[in-house]
Amino acid sequence: MAHVSWPSFSYIHKRIEHTRVLFEVRKYLFVICKSMDG
Repeated sequence: MAHVSWPSFSYIHKRIEHTRVLFEVRKYLFVICKSMDG
């Protein structure tokens, strides 16, 4: 049971990190675009 749950938890954690990084990048690009407009 432990062998099944541990990799799946690691996978979920990796997905969360990936989503968070993408969100940060999009926010960063949005700020750059706004500053270039203004």
